[in-house]
Amino acid sequence: MVGPLRARGTGITAIWAFFFVLGCSAPDRDGPSHGGRVRIGATGGMDSINPLMASRTVSTKVLDLLFERLFAEKPNGQLAPALAVAWPFSPRLKFWDILLRSDAQFHDGRPVTAEDVVFTLQLMRKQQNGEDLLFERVEALSDDIVRLHYAAPPHWSALIHLRLHILPKHLVEPQLAAGYGLDELPFNRHPIGAGPFRFADWVGEAHLRMVAFEGYYRGRPYIDTVEVRGDYPDTRYAWAAFMRGESDVVMSASPDDLKSIADNPAFNALKGAGLSYMALSLNCRLESVLADRRVREAIHYAIDRRAVWHLLSGEATADSVFIAGPFPPGSIYSDPQVAAPVKDQPRARAILQAAGWVDTDGDGLRERDGQALELTLVMVKEMPHRHNIAAQLRKDLEEVGIHLLMQTEPLQELSSMGSQVDMVLGEGYNFLDPDITVSKWHSQDVRNESGYVNAEVDRLIEAGRAAYDENEHIAIYRRIHRHLLSDYPTIFICREPVTYAVRQPLRGLESIVRMGVFRSLPEWYWDRMP
Repeated sequence: MVGPLRARGTGITAIWAFFFVLGCSAPDRDGPSHGGRVRIGATGGMDSINPLMASRTVSTKVLDLLFERLFAEKPNGQLAPALAVAWPFSPRLKFWDILLRSDAQFHDGRPVTAEDVVFTLQLMRKQQNGEDLLFERVEALSDDIVRLHYAAPPHWSALIHLRLHILPKHLVEPQLAAGYGLDELPFNRHPIGAGPFRFADWVGEAHLRMVAFEGYYRGRPYIDTVEVRGDYPDTRYAWAAFMRGESDVVMSASPDDLKSIADNPAFNALKGAGLSYMALSLNCRLESVLADRRVREAIHYAIDRRAVWHLLSGEATADSVFIAGPFPPGSIYSDPQVAAPVKDQPRARAILQAAGWVDTDGDGLRERDGQALELTLVMVKEMPHRHNIAAQLRKDLEEVGIHLLMQTEPLQELSSMGSQVDMVLGEGYNFLDPDITVSKWHSQDVRNESGYVNAEVDRLIEAGRAAYDENEHIAIYRRIHRHLLSDYPTIFICREPVTYAVRQPLRGLESIVRMGVFRSLPEWYWDRMP
């Protein structure tokens, strides 16, 4: 149902009113009954439940339950209405107006207004020093119109940067004024947002309980209570807890785990290829052996990606899972002339030989100037079922004369280890905005963990942000794609499989593979109340 328009001084034109009604229609919630509890087991712990501060994996994911985004996302990757219901685009203007819905409210009953959006954007801009946000200034024209000002007419994709969760200004601003830092706000442990669930209490240090928000503008979720426990040391512990009946949903289940419940009617296994990808981030700094592009290229050709995919998913390989760059297959920004990566170990050996790395003593390990070709690979400690991937990579690299040492580190520490290790086995994400996707390879970006420096790539990334013409925009990112594939600062392996196990008879899971657990959860329901 469409909520009433707020009274305000500026009024809304007929076209704005049309967009408002079009975007605010709430879905019909007749059908499944309400009730029950869902318990989710996860790893990684929890920290601040604040969209601007959350860094641990579980904390970032529960944001979609407690807070509402300015924009949602369609299955094809385009922006969809959420708090924003209309954003007419004009190629001639240096500003962009966003109309907000009038029936959204925070969990304390206060309406979500343009002031909350402006406050959140200004906080984020201050925290990021303006990086990635593109606009120069933001203001509230009325209770439900936000205006973004740009130095030049923005590209149509500029708003993709703004799929952020909105904070309540009336709660956060007084705490900041009282002297609290953003990372120490009382709000962070007792969050109030505008999402489908509201904070109830902490069952434990990393065990959060939420309840359905009756005032949610899309309609009350079917599930009454959601508990998220994020203190399992790793995925093996989370799976054991699931099998003991301590949780109803477990994420990142291994192929062997899923096989063990395949014929059990008490469980449901869900899997598919997600939007994230597995990759090796290589240390390109001058002090590293990997500063030599030829060694990085040899690693690219040495890897058996089909074997990696089989270990990840337990399934036969589909060519569509392999990627040769940061953009998913079929993306308009992915250069169609770039071939999918293939294993070619003879080529890898020839590249290393030409670079002076030779097995002089016949022990299978290459040396140059008395130095053995030995590299260290770091992987996530909390995901032991991925360690077999590292074993496969070690096998592949040793077959071309590279010895691989392996170590595990907590997820929270990986981002700060780029200069200390040779390679990190991790994942990347295919964001809607190509700038967000590739900006991590800009030499000045804080996410550039590999220390990769290429002045032309820097120039192209900056040009892509400013390009207005669509064809020029696409051409720029395809050139960046080609540079990344010829420089090899990252070895792209394959798309990450998405794997979940859920307890029966949990229903409404059709979008879980595409959207993930937390974004799809408002549609879940128990077919028979447990």
